[in-house]
Amino acid sequence: MNIIIEGLDNSGKGSLIKNIQDFFYFRNPVTVKPLQVLYYSNFKTPTEYSKEISRMHYKNGFEIIKHSVHQDSHIIFDRFHLGEYVYSPMYRKYNGDYVFDLELKNQSFLSRTILIVLIDTAENLIARDDGLSHSTDLVKKRLEIQSFATAYDLSIIPNKMLVNVNGKSIQDVYNIVLPMIQKIELGEL
Repeated sequence: MNIIIEGLDNSGKGSLIKNIQDFFYFRNPVTVKPLQVLYYSNFKTPTEYSKEISRMHYKNGFEIIKHSVHQDSHIIFDRFHLGEYVYSPMYRKYNGDYVFDLELKNQSFLSRTILIVLIDTAENLIARDDGLSHSTDLVKKRLEIQSFATAYDLSIIPNKMLVNVNGKSIQDVYNIVLPMIQKIELGEL
């Protein structure tokens, strides 16, 4: 099973991942963090080369998903392709729509993949900012939220959840997503 945890900075992705890892305690889940976050930290202005590095990264990520279908493995993606769709046009000056072409090309391998997108209010996200967010501007943060909701709607991953974490504890969020994880684990979805 593959679990993609997406969402805005400071929405609780890391805490949710820790709880999901506890669920898979004896099954050794692997967590994959996005390459482009580290890669872009070294560039002030994206180049065609840096854009191609991101494309290769997401293509390789879908290869991991494709090959895991026949394995008894559990991979948790700490952000993946929806972040590319949201952040590329806003901060990297190119379009990230190509990630949906990758979904389409790999559609037959997505039945054991879960997409969980966490959102919150812009005010809450900014209040929890750890200094690593793309932006703490209220208007930009609202645009990021809307872009993640749009990306969620555009995604063809069949097992997906959009979770508004506003007013919820991490345990509440975990209790919302756990039933879907269990159903896929048992082959019920």
